[in-house]
Amino acid sequence: MKNFSRYIAILFVLFCTVTLMGCNNKSLPQNNITRDDYHIGGNLSFYYDDITKTAVFGGKGESIEYYSQDLTKGWEKEGNRVGVKIIAPSSINDFESGWAKLGDEEIKNGGFFQIVNGQKTRQANFYPIIDKDKPNVDIEICWQEGVKNQIYHIKIVEGTKFIQKD
Repeated sequence: MKNFSRYIAILFVLFCTVTLMGCNNKSLPQNNITRDDYHIGGNLSFYYDDITKTAVFGGKGESIEYYSQDLTKGWEKEGNRVGVKIIAPSSINDFESGWAKLGDEEIKNGGFFQIVNGQKTRQANFYPIIDKDKPNVDIEICWQEGVKNQIYHIKIVEGTKFIQKD
């Protein structure tokens, strides 16, 4: 009985050690933001600051386009939008457990990954609503369960105009 108790204690310690090692969030490289393939937002100047992880749009005399609600694109609200694309780190292999927050909007179950031929790809597309009262938006992404969250920033240059709904 004494040996059995030791055996159980050793198994318990090993189980706890292995379980706790798997619970820490793995840090992955943070890839750059580029414009989305359709240039949502319009003909805007764009650059990405790799140090601050900030995508910067617009400039004096430039305008951000207004978009209507479009459920096929996942746009439940109308408003001024810009589009960005981020390629997920190469070690991501679970496209269903990820989530993202864009300001107040939450995207669950990897709903931000682009779908090609019925399969999710590493390309993640985001189309946050931007307005003159709130010209900056943060995108927080958890690529998959067990991976450390990453934060990107979107900034609109002062002097950029916002096209209003007709």
